[in-house]
Amino acid sequence: MRQCSNCGTQITCGCQDRIASNGTNVCANCITLYEQQLINQINFLQQNDIYHGDLKPANICVTANDQIVLIDFGFMFLRIE
Repeated sequence: MRQCSNCGTQITCGCQDRIASNGTNVCANCITLYEQQLINQINFLQQNDIYHGDLKPANICVTANDQIVLIDFGFMFLRIE
C-alpha cells in the first residue's frame, strides 16, 4: 500500500492515484484539490480577458502549502475589444 506524498492518505486502489512528474504518489483528494485550484485560476484569467498562452504541466507549480501557482506568462496576451 502506498501513501500520498502530500497528505499521507493511504492509497488503496491503483485507479485512484497518479504518479507526479517527480515520481511521488498523489491521492485522488489532492488531485481534486489541485484541479479545482487550476480551474479557478484559469476562470479568473479568462474573466479578466487574460490568456496564458503556454499552459502546460511544466508551467504549473505546487507550493509547500499545496497551492497551485501558474508561471511563465511569456506568451500571455490580453483580449482588447
